[in-house]
Amino acid sequence: MWAECPTELDTPVLVFGFEVEDLGAVCGVMILSGLFLFEGFMGVLLMTVAFAFFLKRLKKGKAPGMLIHLAHRWDLIRMPGVLPVREVGYSPVAADARED
Repeated sequence: MWAECPTELDTPVLVFGFEVEDLGAVCGVMILSGLFLFEGFMGVLLMTVAFAFFLKRLKKGKAPGMLIHLAHRWDLIRMPGVLPVREVGYSPVAADARED
């Protein structure tokens, strides 16, 4: 009479074996390579498959959401509730007026 409880409650959503942000990156590479790099369909397809393979190898054994945290570390995006990567001074005295 007992219903089974799932063992993982925070399982990431996978689409074709990729997380949603990874799939967005693969689609972004496909669009950019189609617009700027290659004229033919096969070139775009080869570039997209190569990037997808590289991303899959890069993320093997890493935590979910690695791409988002990597973009935050490089200061490409801002994550709400997370401190910025660069050091921020919280002094009431301006940096120029301080005597070191």
